[in-house]
This record gives sequence, structure tokens and C-alpha cells, in this order.
Amino acid sequence: DNYVDPVEADNLMEGAYEGMLRGLDPHAAYLSAGELTAWKEQGGDLSAGPGLTVLKGFGALQIVAVDPGSPADEAGLVDGDQIRAIGDELLRDLSQDQAVRMLRGPAGSTVEMQVIHPASGFSREDQALVRKPRQQLAHHFEKEDGILVLRVQDLTRMDTVSLAEELAEYRDQGVGELLIDLRNVAEGSPRDLGPFAGLFHTGEAFRLVDREGAVMETVGFAGQEPAWTGTVSLLVNGATAGAAEGFARLLQVQGLVKVYGEETYGMGSEPELFELPNGSGVLVAAREWRLVSGESWSDEGVVPDVTIRPAGATYLERLDDQMEKALAELVLVR
Repeated sequence: DNYVDPVEADNLMEGAYEGMLRGLDPHAAYLSAGELTAWKEQGGDLSAGPGLTVLKGFGALQIVAVDPGSPADEAGLVDGDQIRAIGDELLRDLSQDQAVRMLRGPAGSTVEMQVIHPASGFSREDQALVRKPRQQLAHHFEKEDGILVLRVQDLTRMDTVSLAEELAEYRDQGVGELLIDLRNVAEGSPRDLGPFAGLFHTGEAFRLVDREGAVMETVGFAGQEPAWTGTVSLLVNGATAGAAEGFARLLQVQGLVKVYGEETYGMGSEPELFELPNGSGVLVAAREWRLVSGESWSDEGVVPDVTIRPAGATYLERLDDQMEKALAELVLVR
């Protein structure tokens, strides 16, 4: 009543809806009638992207991984940069799922972004990047201090046949310690773990439940001999999310691994679209992934057994420092 200009009630309520849903979790969002139409129509070709892994945080998309050789890499984007807008859309009120859909599209198309570089005094620039199919390796191995490090980049594209063969070769060489680096692995859900998780665990593993606890879907892994008979440790951080969190929590609860690093992101739910009578809609995390034993990693994430806080001036320096500290811990407990 006292605002200096006349207030349109519908606009005011839309702002309230957006703010209320934004406070729930990264999946939640209010969709105007136009946004709802775009959401329903955007089920086409989303096979390509600029080569980024992102997570919603602080009103923007945080870049947590850049594919080597991708358009994003060639444009100079690095881990720790932020995307504030895609096209004309500010990302503050969009959900994680909406934003990722906007990043992706047909190969050869272009995505325009407004990028912030915190490491360069929060400088701002506009980028127009061509979308390309993802080509980076889903994993690679390194050997440090007699410890085999499996660096995972993309759990959704793991070639588990070649992975099992590589593990067998290192095992035959006498390597007995495996550290799986799941930092900045943020895409996919437990259903995407597929044969990879089956290399370390067999049987029913995950259940997708609704708010009443009813089981909507189950995920398990066929029985087979473990691909690694030595010790297994995991390294996680705040950008470990989704499928990677589920994998870490599964092995942690089973007592099969020790988890090092920092608390993970806490993304273990899935959104559902509810259409409203006025033509708008809401995305709400209406289902949650849990282990068969009932544990969840939504919101709270996975709490490591051994906390390792990184140090360093840049994001990449902190990643290297954290790895060095984790390897030193493993050497100490031999």
C-alpha cells in the first residue's frame, strides 16, 4: 500500500514464488507460463555442450570442471569461474536442471553466457561458445607414491570393461592401494552408475522413494567378483554431487572404504514438474535417492571419515594441495 509506485499483484506474487522455491534446494524453481512451455519443449537434442560441469550456488552456476580441449577450455574458462546469465536469462531464480538444459543443445549451436572470474578480481566477460559432443576421457590413472589414483571425470560414460582390465594390470604389478578421486564429479544419478559401481559392490544398492517412503525405482548391480582386491579409498569435495555422492555413501556405509576430503554437495533428490491452473508450474524435489539401508545424502551430503581442507591461492592449487595431503595420509596409515 505504501510503495512509491503502483504494484501489480501478479508480478509481486511471482517474485514471492521464485524466492520461496529458490530457498528449498537446487532443483526447485517457479516456472512462469513461458518458462513452463520452454521446459516442456526442451526435450529435444541436448547431446552437446560447451564442455563444462556446473553446480548451482550463490545465485549463479559455479564451474567445477572444464573438459580439456573443449570450447570452454579454449575460451580460457577454469574451475571456480561463475556463470551469471545464459542468453538474457539471469540464473539466480532458475533451478540447476533448468540451467543445465540451457547450456546444452544440438552440436554446432551456440550458447551465450555472462561469466565472472573471481580469481581475476571478479572481472566480467561475455562468452559465445559452440556446443560440441563431449569427447574427454571419462577416467584416467596415475601412480603416486605406490598408490594407484583413479581420477574420474564422468561417471555417466565409464568404459568399465577397459577399466577392469586396467585395474587387473596394476594389481598384477603388485599395486595394492587404490584412491578414487571423485572431486568435481557432479553429473548423473545412481541409475547412471551402472557397471562401474558393480566393480566394487554387488546386489541391490539404491531406492528412489517419494515423500511417503514408497519405492518408485530400485537400482542394483549384478553379482561378480570385485575388480580390486586391495584397499580402496575415496577423495571427495564440495563439488562431488549426485551419482558420485551415492557411490561414496554406498561404499562408506558398507565399510568398504575410507572417505577423505570435504563434505559433499548434497544432491540426492530428483525434481518433478507440477503444472498450476494459471498456466505456470513449479519444479519440486519430490523424490529422493536412498541406500537400501535407508541412508540418504540429500542436503547434508557425505561426511568424510578424514577431513582434508585444501590450501592455495587458486582453485587448481587447492585441488593439488588436497590431493597431496590425501596421499600423505594414505602413506602414513600403511
